[in-house]
Amino acid sequence: MQLQTCSPFSIHLIPSPSRIAFLVVSELDTLRAETQNANEKSASAATQTAAMLSLNLKLQSTASKNHAKQIELEVKTIETREIKELLTIIQVTLPQFTTMLWVLC
Repeated sequence: MQLQTCSPFSIHLIPSPSRIAFLVVSELDTLRAETQNANEKSASAATQTAAMLSLNLKLQSTASKNHAKQIELEVKTIETREIKELLTIIQVTLPQFTTMLWVLC
């Protein structure tokens, strides 16, 4: 380092050009490492986000399929109830109908 005097009472230290170059290169290396670290974290976050979106989509798909199965089961239950009601009506009216047929013949 060189000493430079501006007045008889002050002394300023001026770094050498090689020291300045070393400091600049060191700072650039630090910034590059920080940028690479930030890029890696960003890529990791993007990968995790994609995985979460994929899992969410699978969950929604499963929920939709389960809901569709519940609806189908409810429709089958209603159809079964209607068939039982029809069977009851037929069982009640069939003897009367067969008696009427015997009378007519």
